[in-house]
Amino acid sequence: MMRTIMIVDDESFIRLGIKSIIERHPSSNYEIILASNGIEALSIIENKHIDILITDIRMPKMDGLTLIHTLKCKKNNTQAVILSGFDDFTYASEAIKYGVKEYLLKPVKRDDIFECLARLEADIELNEENNNKIEIATRYVEQYKMSEFSYIFLKDNIRKEEIIDVINRMDIDILKGYFYFGLIKRKGMNVELNLKGFIKEINNILNSYRNIKSEFLIYPGIGENVIIISKDKELFKFLEQYIETNNSLKFYVGIKEGTVRAEEIKSAYNEAKRALNYRFLYSSKYFFIFSEIEALNMNYSIPSESIVKLYNMICSNREKNIEGIIIEIMNINTIKAYDISYFEGIFKEIKSTILNNIKTRYFNERDIPFANADKLTSLNNYDSFSEYYHDLKIYLFNVNEYLNSIKDVYGEKKQLDRAVEYINKNYTNREINLSMVSNEVSMNYSYFSQVFKEYVGENFVNYIQRLRIDKAKKLFESYDYKVYEIADKVGYEDSKQFAKVFRKITGITPKEYKDKYIKK
Repeated sequence: MMRTIMIVDDESFIRLGIKSIIERHPSSNYEIILASNGIEALSIIENKHIDILITDIRMPKMDGLTLIHTLKCKKNNTQAVILSGFDDFTYASEAIKYGVKEYLLKPVKRDDIFECLARLEADIELNEENNNKIEIATRYVEQYKMSEFSYIFLKDNIRKEEIIDVINRMDIDILKGYFYFGLIKRKGMNVELNLKGFIKEINNILNSYRNIKSEFLIYPGIGENVIIISKDKELFKFLEQYIETNNSLKFYVGIKEGTVRAEEIKSAYNEAKRALNYRFLYSSKYFFIFSEIEALNMNYSIPSESIVKLYNMICSNREKNIEGIIIEIMNINTIKAYDISYFEGIFKEIKSTILNNIKTRYFNERDIPFANADKLTSLNNYDSFSEYYHDLKIYLFNVNEYLNSIKDVYGEKKQLDRAVEYINKNYTNREINLSMVSNEVSMNYSYFSQVFKEYVGENFVNYIQRLRIDKAKKLFESYDYKVYEIADKVGYEDSKQFAKVFRKITGITPKEYKDKYIKK
């Protein structure tokens, strides 16, 4: 792995000399950067990671000790090496206070540099190994805390005492005492989006507020919701203002108004989630407070009869009536007048009475021929009422049209079967024609002509000619009739016309057929 070394000295021949020695190391794998003083070095380090810093103590503008002290204050983990002469030993001992473990005595010797780099490389590798262990341990702790947090919100009827035990085990300072609680959901979010990425976005937005005075915690909730906890109520006002003034990223916020204690976090979650559900009915609103919606009318009854009537009208050729009932059931003004549970009840009944029955009664479980059939079964797939209403209406119209077409095709098939049966029984009738058959099965002449051809694969004239010739061939095979006699028996008054059709279909004359095949 390549390391980056910075050599800082105001004397160029020393910088270049040390650089030349390091480059001649047998296993050298370093990128070497040079600087003439501490200020120049610091400006470079601010934009580039440096693994090892070799710096002189005495330099103009900013000396080596000030440079090292500045890096320590910035919590920079660069390994520092002091270049010193005998007269500088007092300064070198001062550098030890800043964590400097290595120093090189001027004039610098090649072996001293190689040995110093070997020790630093070992220290860096050890630090990297320890940092990796700390990172893994931190990740495990975070995963543990997330699972503990999720347990609170997933367990039904969890007692307050158990909630307190879980939060005490998590040992998160912000959850001690009073705090404010909210949920955030990204507009258009689904399971394919990265929840960690969304949390990072929220963190970036709040970083500017964090720098002022706020202490807050962001955690994944259940599903696509993100939990946000703050000691400062103003943070939520900041979020509200951000939503109103920024169009590039839209998300919904639901909050439990007022402060919350640890044992109340489950109820706060449920209230914030319920407030967030109202995003569905108010597509232009992004901030929802539970206290503003908890007093909505709960005195309602689900329009079950209308939903059943809507289902019964599917496949009825009554599109206007279907649309009228949909408008009646899904009246947005009526829905907004009640608690959100009113619409949730309508959704559940539409799903069980209409969507599930359509699926099980008419379509293969894995082969529903319409888009959005599965999407309609969950409100989590939608951001707004208008989107859901649009998809539901289009789906029901498509199903109605599709089922009606199946019904029409099925009815036509029965009529066409009757037509074929009638022809097969009456082919000897010299007067039989398309008009006679279409009247027999009560179908429009032109339409019958078209669908009959599609149904049997050929037009009426060709079909009855082939049928008569097939019957004639069987008579030739079974009886010693004359040609004119067979022509008469299969519906031809003129034996010459019979012979012409026979030859067109078989390629030979009736007499040749009789002589060549039957006598054999």
